[in-house]
Amino acid sequence: MRFKKFLEETYGASAFEYRGVDACDELVPASCSHEYEHIDILESPETLQALFGSQYDLVACFGFMHHVPGAANRLHLIDVLADALAPQGCVCLSFWQFGRNNKLRKKALESTSKGSLELGLELERGDCLLGWKDRPSTYRYCHDFTDAEIDAIAAHASRRMGQLRRFRADGKSGDLNTYLVLQKLG
Repeated sequence: MRFKKFLEETYGASAFEYRGVDACDELVPASCSHEYEHIDILESPETLQALFGSQYDLVACFGFMHHVPGAANRLHLIDVLADALAPQGCVCLSFWQFGRNNKLRKKALESTSKGSLELGLELERGDCLLGWKDRPSTYRYCHDFTDAEIDAIAAHASRRMGQLRRFRADGKSGDLNTYLVLQKLG
């Protein structure tokens, strides 16, 4: 709900309607519960379209794409997000590239090695298991995106959306996330 706070501070609370979607109720402040839908879009991405239709001027998907396992699932999600947009609507996506930071990359390699053995998993290239809040044997799936993977996602999206902007930001180095801003064609 940090994006909502940013919008309110920038444009005023009455300038927009906001709907937050997540599958982790614990991350949602009680004051925002009326603007929040509990949806696991990894389990059922079409639920977004069924609930909301094609009506959104802006869909922001920050801090999420790196939790979507499998390239095919990520491309499918891009299509679902495009379906949720009104004509000329925009989608903003972030792609975490934690491997760009030596300390994060080392930590990811260590926890992935340990977690893969504990859980008996075989992961795809770029997939990692990162620790969670220093809890032993508690992992979260994260994908470390390459520029080539982001290029492929942008190319897939270009069938239905034009790229308005692509930039890097975040972290001390200013480049730990790549952002895509796409606009629905037609």
